[in-house]
Amino acid sequence: MVQDWYVGQVTLRVVWPLPGLAEPSLKTAAGLRPVVDRLLKVSVEIGLYGPVLIAYDRHGKPDERAGGEEDWAVYADTIGGTAPYWPYTLRPPAVMERWEPGIPVAEVAATPEVDITPLLQLAAALPDASPAQRTLINLARTIQSRATDSARNDLEIFAGEERFRAVAPAVSPMPVPDAETDDLPEDIRRAGWLEVLSRRDDLAAAAIHRLRVWDGGEALPFSKYETIDLRDPHSKEWAARLRPVDQPTVAFDVVRVNERGGRIPHRPRD
Repeated sequence: MVQDWYVGQVTLRVVWPLPGLAEPSLKTAAGLRPVVDRLLKVSVEIGLYGPVLIAYDRHGKPDERAGGEEDWAVYADTIGGTAPYWPYTLRPPAVMERWEPGIPVAEVAATPEVDITPLLQLAAALPDASPAQRTLINLARTIQSRATDSARNDLEIFAGEERFRAVAPAVSPMPVPDAETDDLPEDIRRAGWLEVLSRRDDLAAAAIHRLRVWDGGEALPFSKYETIDLRDPHSKEWAARLRPVDQPTVAFDVVRVNERGGRIPHRPRD
């Protein structure tokens, strides 16, 4: 997302990285029309005094005059005294496009670091109040709650620093209930994930992938694997009873992940 300012003889472009997308090319941003004199990028990095604001020249190269970094107060003075700010997890493009000076602060849902869409889609397809549905909704709420807390903490940095007195939040996080995975009893969570593991659809695979990205899959079984020595007669007899599976369940993905040392297999939905 880019935002252009025209104040007197000053033309300034501010680049806002969006969650879930690759870092924008400053050369590409500098090449957009109309040509601007200077660029600022609001870095994802949080420095000692809040989000880092990096200055670039009209070619997208670091501006040596500013020492590569700009002060938020200087930026605010340049554009008229007040600088709008969107925390990294509160940057819906449509909301940012609608912004103009003086409009009320928008309330938006925080973007979580892990996409919860598959969790909610699968929960919608399951029987009400089943262990799997309760477990999926609990994880989705936990992830969303953490994202909301992160956005709130980001805004508090500006509220508590004198040097950010001219920075005005353009958004506020939509309130969500506090949630943790421990809100559900362990037996419910384990039963819920066992239900998901017994499925063969891509939503179940995507849900397990999200869980493993979130906490490594602490509530999953099959956390270890063992190599069977077929030279042992009992092991050989056991192996002879095995039968191939035509349609493996999602549980097989978990076993493969553990066998590969924790690498999560890629799925189209991921």
